Amino acid sequence: MTAPRAERDTAAWGLRSVRRLPRVPYMEALGALFRADVALGIFGTTAKAGRVVPHKVYQSMALGVPTITRRSRAIAEFFREGEHLVLVPAGDATALAKAIEELDGDPARGARIGDSGRASVREQASPERIGALLVEAISRVRETTAPKVGR
Repeated sequence: MTAPRAERDTAAWGLRSVRRLPRVPYMEALGALFRADVALGIFGTTAKAGRVVPHKVYQSMALGVPTITRRSRAIAEFFREGEHLVLVPAGDATALAKAIEELDGDPARGARIGDSGRASVREQASPERIGALLVEAISRVRETTAPKVGR
């Protein structure tokens, strides 16, 4: 939906090194993400943007790709800034550009963040961990809402 606007903005800003790729099959997209030097998360200033940890952030971190996204309470609930990922203020293009340049200039730091992010996602968001949390939540709700039998 926003592709035409992105193309206009890229041209208007003279961003000759930015390329928009066409839509690709999911597995190809994951392969491209795996090969990326850095992944970008969410940067919006809306209330919703501050309440979510986008799937693409989990994906890139799970692949060990150093990830930059906006600072928010949602992100801070799961990840540590500078250890698992790089955070910038919401809507701050200058801070985002600086963060990208800093990661580009320090590949060892990017590798550490990528490795640490991957370990954190594995620990917190594996299917086994999510499944256990879901079973726990269902059990709690069931205990408080199920009719009491035999009383």
